Amino acid sequence: MPISANCTEESRLATTKSKSTKKAARTKRELSINGEKPDMGELLELLGFNLAMVNAIFIRDVNHACSELGISAKQFAILSMIANNYGISQVDIAAALMTDRATMMAIVDRIESRKLISRERSKVDRRRQHLILTPHGNEVLNQARRAIKQSERRLLKGLAPRDVNRLLALLNQLRAGA
Repeated sequence: MPISANCTEESRLATTKSKSTKKAARTKRELSINGEKPDMGELLELLGFNLAMVNAIFIRDVNHACSELGISAKQFAILSMIANNYGISQVDIAAALMTDRATMMAIVDRIESRKLISRERSKVDRRRQHLILTPHGNEVLNQARRAIKQSERRLLKGLAPRDVNRLLALLNQLRAGA
């Protein structure tokens, strides 16, 4: 799933907000021009536009769900990749998540400084560092998983379970063909 690189700053700011500010941030924002909804025209017929809009909603909700844990959607994705691929490198994660290396390095440095991961030099290739989830990182990841599952349930509440499964299958098919 593509995740905005700007999520980190959003998450950091969200953790400092008061409860009332957080509640306001969760409220859906309705765009209006002179009191009316704008005409989206042909945009609503474009698959890419609709995917981007749903992704923006998803990222906003995931960042909010994870803000109390002090992580962003991007950081969650990285922690998940590390948990599911023991010893993966940040270069491999950057490629898998379609993120540039400089951004990935900054995010990995940040989550390492929080003791969520550790780096281990490869015994085969001394230039390569493996990323390992720490026990604290595993705890944060598990809490984030629960928060994100709740967020997804809210996002998908209007769809029948079979439709959710079909949507996921179609998205995976599109991603695999790209």
